[in-house]
Amino acid sequence: MSLTKREQPSASIWRTLRFRLAAWNAGAVILTALVTLVGLRQGVSWALIHELDQVLLDDARDVRAMIEATPADQEKQLQLNLNRMASSHEHRGWYVKLLNGEGEERWATEHARPKLPRPNITKDRTPTTFEGYRIVQSEVDAKFHDVKLIRVGATLSQINEDMARIDRWVLLAAGAVLLTAPLCGYWLASRAAETIGQIITTASRLRPSHLDERLSIRGTGDELDLLAETINSLLDRIAAYINVKRDFLANAAHELRTPLAAIRSSVEVALNAERSSAEYEDLMVDVIEECGALETLVNQLLLLSETEAELPAAKFERVDLNDLVMKGVDMFSGVAEARGVKLRAGRVDDAAVTGHRVHLRQVLNNLLDNAVKYTPSGGEVTVEVIVDEPFVRLKVIDTGAGMTAEEQQHIFQRFFRAESARTRSPGVGGTGLGLSICQSVVHNHGGEIHCKSFIDRGTTFTVTLPLAEEPSGLDKLFEANGLTRLASWLVALATLVAGAAVARAQEPARPNVVLIYADDLGYGDVSCNGGAIPTPNIDKLARQGLRFTDAHASAPTCTPSRFALLTGQYAFRQPGTGILPGDANLIIKPGTPTLPSLLQQVGYKTGVVGKWHLGLGEGKVNWNEPIKPNPADVGFDEHFIIAATGDRVPCVYVTDGRVVDLDPADPIEVSYAERIDKSPSGAERLDLLKQRWSHGHDQSIVNGISRIGWMTGGQQARWIDEEMADVLAAQGVKFIDEHRGGPFFLFFATQDIHVPRVPHSRFAGKSGHGLRGDAIMQLDWTVGQVLDALKKNGLEQKTLVIFTSDNGPVLDDGYHDQANELLGKHDPNGPFRAGKYSAFEGGTRVPLIVRWPEKVAPDEESGALFGQVDLAASLAALAGAEIPAGACQDSRDELDALLGKDETGRPHLVHEGHGPQALRTAHWKFVALGPTRDSLNPVPPTPIDKNGALYNLQSDRDESTNLIDDYPEQAAAMSKKLRAIATTPDRE
Repeated sequence: MSLTKREQPSASIWRTLRFRLAAWNAGAVILTALVTLVGLRQGVSWALIHELDQVLLDDARDVRAMIEATPADQEKQLQLNLNRMASSHEHRGWYVKLLNGEGEERWATEHARPKLPRPNITKDRTPTTFEGYRIVQSEVDAKFHDVKLIRVGATLSQINEDMARIDRWVLLAAGAVLLTAPLCGYWLASRAAETIGQIITTASRLRPSHLDERLSIRGTGDELDLLAETINSLLDRIAAYINVKRDFLANAAHELRTPLAAIRSSVEVALNAERSSAEYEDLMVDVIEECGALETLVNQLLLLSETEAELPAAKFERVDLNDLVMKGVDMFSGVAEARGVKLRAGRVDDAAVTGHRVHLRQVLNNLLDNAVKYTPSGGEVTVEVIVDEPFVRLKVIDTGAGMTAEEQQHIFQRFFRAESARTRSPGVGGTGLGLSICQSVVHNHGGEIHCKSFIDRGTTFTVTLPLAEEPSGLDKLFEANGLTRLASWLVALATLVAGAAVARAQEPARPNVVLIYADDLGYGDVSCNGGAIPTPNIDKLARQGLRFTDAHASAPTCTPSRFALLTGQYAFRQPGTGILPGDANLIIKPGTPTLPSLLQQVGYKTGVVGKWHLGLGEGKVNWNEPIKPNPADVGFDEHFIIAATGDRVPCVYVTDGRVVDLDPADPIEVSYAERIDKSPSGAERLDLLKQRWSHGHDQSIVNGISRIGWMTGGQQARWIDEEMADVLAAQGVKFIDEHRGGPFFLFFATQDIHVPRVPHSRFAGKSGHGLRGDAIMQLDWTVGQVLDALKKNGLEQKTLVIFTSDNGPVLDDGYHDQANELLGKHDPNGPFRAGKYSAFEGGTRVPLIVRWPEKVAPDEESGALFGQVDLAASLAALAGAEIPAGACQDSRDELDALLGKDETGRPHLVHEGHGPQALRTAHWKFVALGPTRDSLNPVPPTPIDKNGALYNLQSDRDESTNLIDDYPEQAAAMSKKLRAIATTPDRE
């Protein structure tokens, strides 16, 4: 009789995991031990020879000094002294030889090895091994005749004896390792394999009828425990599945038995006695009714089985939900009318899904059937289709009997019937499979179905499905002309082939680039980074792209960050690049290679919309004439900007070098040096202000808000703060619309959420976190406007969108806007220390989101260290632009990190203040000497002492523990690197 698989002899021990683990362990231990022992032996040998070399070099120096100090008439005394040294020297066989310039021996100490061949010593004072001796030769300036060289040597015999003893110990140790390693390895492997054996034994006892046994968990937390937990989880799922199937079979058998029993009973009655024709007819009617019920049950079981199987995509098609709903309402309207129920279609948006038309119709029919059945006369059933991109929600709402909370938990289980509904609506019971079929179909289409019900108040079923993609222009043309799908495929294929041929003759398409640059937005100010204020458009952008967790502005303030971003050069390298007044001159020299000018060279149309704050013009700016130079002189084809910030004069827009809507009869004058505005200032008339200043913003009043600086004239041209987001968004959308043929680069720099925070009435008071929170919501709306413009123009797939901020957050920045009082649980800087104006992490670590569907995977996160200073070189590389020598000297090509292909990013990154003030390398952060702000509010700065501060951001993200004394070498190295960067370009 043949043995079963379990009874067969075990495999050869050589093939067991235990033996292989033992062999691998022994091999690794033996190899490591041998390498260690051999390395140790060679190290000792090197150390002994090195020690002898040092002695010989010292002796040669002493002998040379003796010879050079000995007069010619005392040569004999010198020889006597040298012989005395040779006889008393600690090293065996030590000797001295005096040689002439040709290397011939003139004199030697006693016991010097006779007839020693002359070694070929070519380099002075370099120890040489020769025939068992270690020799050092040196030139000498002797005062007696014909002595030019000295040679000092000693035998290596003593070292050789020491090494022979060491070799014996090494061999003994190697033998011990060779003997014990396999034994220990086999013991360790046996212990590991023992657990696997227990798993095999337990698993072999499992049967479909006996699935309650589980593998034991040892509690070690190792891979074997993880394997056991995984197997136990699998067994739990298998057991649950078998129990569900068992219950299903039992319920199905029960449900099938009822109509079969009724049929059998009717037939037996007919056969037991003679019946009249009318009685036989009644019996046959009963049989037919029961057969109908049986047929319905079998059909539903078959449909449930079909819907549980994942259908191939080829069976899916575009299904118009509007058409489906209207036909369903028409079909059930007669039944509803007969029952006295009002059935109507409510809100029905235009929507289509991709799916199985018959199955989706069955879902709607089941829901309508239940709604009409369980709604009493006089009630109402409403069907709605609501688009909530990227989903569509199908709702069936009734005012019927409702269900208890307990029943709602089981409503989608097979053969479950809500007793409350059955008792309230007699005669309308079903098979208990309809809703189970609905759930299976919906899940098979990648959707969800939910039920919400209240007793005597009705029930709402909500089916959520993904929206279908919009058909291409060709598909619409085919549909309009009645062409078949095969014809459309053939034409599309021909189009692709022709397009490929043309593409080969052209340069590869470059993406459009939209850089959305928020102002004073902290890492934690967006809800995708944990913020409490909802930012749905920014969150959607993050879901569609790559969200960075370690990205940085170049500085904790706006002007130097913008300068570094556009020029690829840290701002501290150029004087006058701090926070600029509103009448400052352009700080980027015209003709300087910049990010926009590099893209211009390869065919991009470039534009900047929003906050500029990099200066305009030369000398005293005349705001009433064309202002030169302007953004056009540093690479932007078009510009619509605010000259500085919202809290600085002049409070006007500038486009093409001219103030927008300026009345020549009302000229503008601006001064930061002296007061020129004779009207009341913010310091003098608080009653004229709709938002009071807290510090520093008490000069000219514009739109009920006092600003920094003095301004007169230009009344017609002055902006209205509440409308600024709308104005800038419209300009950004206009640029996209006009250049949709691409490629283009749009630098969209918002005023939000910089002070003064004066959001439009649509957002005022909506966040619950004061005006700062409202401004964040307005910023999110602005982002949505830009993204919608890309979608409207069909540019989503071929546009790289970058969203980030110029520095970290600040609360009180000059106005009483209750940013502190209404902050609540919102944390603007997330887990990081301080914010704007600070060298600590919160000053520069900002949100960074990148979306480019063609190249960037959606809903991903990157921990790569990335700096905005690298955008110039990275985007130039993307567009194929060549950077001139010496330009963008601090910008590195980090395109792989920007697109999520490199998870490391920069090797180091500077955070600048008044110079390079901090340095990041991996998880280390070094802050140099100097004061820095340590709050989100205007408080006295925190001093950093002369040694600096060192933080480990991996374990101390809030920079609370200074490790400067624990890791002085790390701090010294980073301080040295920071000093080097201060004077040397950091591009390489």
